[in-house]
Amino acid sequence: MLAMNLLVLLLFGCLPVLAAQATPEDTLPMWEPPPEAAAKVRGMVASKWGVSPDELHLEWSRPHISVDGEKLDIAELLGSGKRGRWMVSFDRLDRDEERLSVPLRTGVTRVQSFAREPIARGEILGPDDMDFLPQVHWGPPMDLPPVAEEGWVAQRRINAGEVLTTPGVRPPLMVVSGRPVQLVWSSGQLKISLQGKAVGSAALGEQVFVRTDEGHRMAGIVTGPSTVLLSDPGRGGVR
Repeated sequence: MLAMNLLVLLLFGCLPVLAAQATPEDTLPMWEPPPEAAAKVRGMVASKWGVSPDELHLEWSRPHISVDGEKLDIAELLGSGKRGRWMVSFDRLDRDEERLSVPLRTGVTRVQSFAREPIARGEILGPDDMDFLPQVHWGPPMDLPPVAEEGWVAQRRINAGEVLTTPGVRPPLMVVSGRPVQLVWSSGQLKISLQGKAVGSAALGEQVFVRTDEGHRMAGIVTGPSTVLLSDPGRGGVR
């Protein structure tokens, strides 16, 4: 009987902790400001990020006081929007000279690639390896990770359902360190082509350093397999 009583006490003592763990903040009922005020905020964020308002996903934190039924109007959008986080200041129109500050989280909906099945390190992605699904990216569009495409290479083991993006996967290398490359430099109608060797490895569109046969170290952009478009030497391309 004593053991049974102890078990009951333990269970009831743990219930508040278990309940707290089972109801994280993200599961609390979401709050929405009046439609007109919400539309103004959506338009302000869209203007700052250079996207369509329809692309935005907004999640409002519940105010620390009850304002249900009150008339609210947007006063200020505060913060940098880093990781999609803002502070929104509302004028409480029914209460002169009173304001309400509410945290806001915003994101952009974009199509992202996911691993359909586990992918081994070094495997080249094919069409059967990927699913493309919409996903909310919490933060400005300029911080969006690149979307993996067919031909990318796994840099480690990828689990099924995992987002396919750098550094887990990356575009195939077009230039490999230590291997010969064709160097191209152009200015107007003048075009010069010479041979050199890659100092680093890079994919299409990435910057890489190369060394000419004469020993000059230069920077350039990878434009194709073993091909590098050199920077203007007059702008510091030669090292």
